[in-house]
Amino acid sequence: MTFRNLLVHVDTSSEGRSRLVNATHLARKLDARLIGVGAVAYEPYPDRTGMSERYAREWISETLTECEALFGELAADLNDTAWRTQVGRPASTLCDFACGADLIIGSRAAESEVPLIFARPDDVLLSAGTPVLLQPPAAAPLEAARIIFGWKNTRECRRAVSDSLPLLAAAEEVKLLRFVSEGHADDDDGLDDVAERLRRHGVALTVERRQRHARSVGEDMIEAATAVGADLIVAGAYGQPRVRELILGGVTRSLLAHSPMYVLFSH
Repeated sequence: MTFRNLLVHVDTSSEGRSRLVNATHLARKLDARLIGVGAVAYEPYPDRTGMSERYAREWISETLTECEALFGELAADLNDTAWRTQVGRPASTLCDFACGADLIIGSRAAESEVPLIFARPDDVLLSAGTPVLLQPPAAAPLEAARIIFGWKNTRECRRAVSDSLPLLAAAEEVKLLRFVSEGHADDDDGLDDVAERLRRHGVALTVERRQRHARSVGEDMIEAATAVGADLIVAGAYGQPRVRELILGGVTRSLLAHSPMYVLFSH
């Protein structure tokens, strides 16, 4: 099993260019097809955007043309590419085209210079039905030689195991970590079973139950990844309702806001 179809959101911001450069690196590394998606939201109301309807249509056309040209330039040396475009909310557009992808590549939380072409990562995570790889701002290309997997026996984490298996199997080192609160260690948390499953796929794995130290498990994951030089964290996304995470905080929210390394999310 491997990722054969990568889908990347293309925009003309500096972050968008970095994302596309890194996506082409990953496509080359995996010998995968790279599908570029350009999308611009259409909001012709002067009181919201300052644009007249005529100018908005012209700007959209020019922006999508520039996105396609950027994709053609940076992905020129790849053997297999495709281009998709749509006028609409970028996050919704990515989800519409996710049916042709094994993995979506986006950015963690860096706002685009132009809000109408920025795909909100949380919206993509909740609606795509496809694993989503989010890069941090100004990221180097993903190598995924060392990976941290934050385990909890939930639907989202169980799905993340399957979704990330191509990267886990190719990694030099994977740390499978279960973070527990003091006095609440649980040996029946599925950790040993999922570890055995991964080893049977040839994953070079170490397993550890670790006591929580930071304010959130997300911060503990970042600390663990930094300690071993990992450039990728794998996690389930929104294992509790999104509204609850927004109010009380949670792993997904913490990683979206603070992770300095790539995060592969499954929901």
